Amino acid sequence: MSELSGNSNTPSEHYSLTAIALHWLMALLIIGLLLLGYYMVGLPKGTPNRADYFNLHKSFGVLAGILILLRVYWRFTHPVQPIQSAPPPLGRHAGNMDSTPVVCLHDPATGNRLFVIVF
Repeated sequence: MSELSGNSNTPSEHYSLTAIALHWLMALLIIGLLLLGYYMVGLPKGTPNRADYFNLHKSFGVLAGILILLRVYWRFTHPVQPIQSAPPPLGRHAGNMDSTPVVCLHDPATGNRLFVIVF
């Protein structure tokens, strides 16, 4: 329970329960957004409840954006100790690729991608 309360600026050895929950919630949300998006592509115009699917997709997208901001805030306020042992070169390269966030912004009205930020 101590992991959920207070602001810890000292690095800990493990991720907190909140960080783990945010990670898996984001994973499920993104997978759900992808599946719903692929389903919506095949819906012909005039289908009953078509607008509901699009509105649901937009709402989940906004929720994902809020959770991304919450995750970034949580990560900066709750640091984790770096790995002590040196990984093999391939593992070091894969670790860098895995931890690189990629954000794709798009125009919700047209669905066109505006730009991708990698930092």
